[in-house]
Amino acid sequence: PVWDDTFHAKDNAGATTRRFANIVWSTTPQEAKELMKLPEHEFILLMNDLLQSGPSIPPPLITDEFKQNIPRPIADAFHGLDMLSKSVNAALTMSGMTERKMGFKIPPLITDVVGRRFAFDLNLLHARNYIDSRVALVGDAAHTFHPMAGQGLNLGIADAECLVKHLKQAVESGMGVDGSAGLQYALQQYEAERQPEVLATMSGIQFLHGVFGTSVSPAIHARSVGMNVVNSVRPLRRKLAQIAAGVDGIR
Repeated sequence: PVWDDTFHAKDNAGATTRRFANIVWSTTPQEAKELMKLPEHEFILLMNDLLQSGPSIPPPLITDEFKQNIPRPIADAFHGLDMLSKSVNAALTMSGMTERKMGFKIPPLITDVVGRRFAFDLNLLHARNYIDSRVALVGDAAHTFHPMAGQGLNLGIADAECLVKHLKQAVESGMGVDGSAGLQYALQQYEAERQPEVLATMSGIQFLHGVFGTSVSPAIHARSVGMNVVNSVRPLRRKLAQIAAGVDGIR
């Protein structure tokens, strides 16, 4: 997507520049087919409509139909929980905005789309073993998963870095990598270090995929509160950002 960004220089003269971004749209296979069929102008209208709508409001914890079929005290209790959840969400949202000294910023209007749209199935795959005799799997050869957190490249780079580290250690220790013993030891160290880290990351991302894909109202409320807690607690937010950037590990 492309949008126009107007900014003011020191002389207050307005200048417009084109900005570019990538969008990863995770959806159902049926909706993906419909999105691929849309003419470009309709696709742009739909993206702007979704981006400009702002944060969504969680649905009621229980439907009116269900509420009519349960005792009044229980219905009132659910209503109270509903109001409490919304109040907590609102308070956390305001707290996060105050802490960051900025409010909700409406995304810019998309004016154009450059390049093709692509659609592909999401698969969760993980190799049972990363190594064999004189062979090491790294990146997508060892693991593939949902792209929602943008971790595929980060994990692949971390794999390569870890493999080089252990090969270098084998050489510097005098074992070398020409013979089978030194090389196999380095490969085993690589697998022992990377496999638990990757599995932990994959489990976390798969959990997020399930959380954001649910339509169950209580889960949506819990998700909203959880995301607002992350947004409001700076150390937690920083830790998650470091993990996502590959600066720090999960373990």
